[in-house]
Amino acid sequence: MRQDFSPEPPDHAPLSVRDDPEQRPRTVRCMPAESGCVLTTARVYNLLTPNEVVMQLTELGKELDAVVSTLRDAEIDAIQKRHRADIAESRAFVEASGPVEQRKHLARLSADKLEEQALVAEAVIRYLRAKVRAIDTRIEIGRSYGAAVRAELKTLGYGESA
Repeated sequence: MRQDFSPEPPDHAPLSVRDDPEQRPRTVRCMPAESGCVLTTARVYNLLTPNEVVMQLTELGKELDAVVSTLRDAEIDAIQKRHRADIAESRAFVEASGPVEQRKHLARLSADKLEEQALVAEAVIRYLRAKVRAIDTRIEIGRSYGAAVRAELKTLGYGESA
């Protein structure tokens, strides 16, 4: 007698959570018919078709393009802010009077807000570069997943003409 622990297809059908609204991995337990106390557990993930893999890679490509464009604009902004902060500090140093160390500190204090803006802009660049690396990693994972799906379909004889 089969005992259902979740709304999954029969044991002989492939496990899929494509219709699962939460789209997250979960554990499914199946008890084979008339086999005693044997209980199997499997992690079930959203299985994608090759077409879905291509669609997701396309979306990742678009996301990467957008982030790279944003990164370009952020780099220009950071360069301009860094230049303004450096120039303001240099001008303040030249206009200050007193010993050199005192002039350095007075100059740094007078350019404080511009320096802060430059540092924030540089932090945005680091964030965007990390985001580009993360998207690159997701693309590589998608490529590997696509290759695995193609290999599995090939072993099943899917798409081969007889």
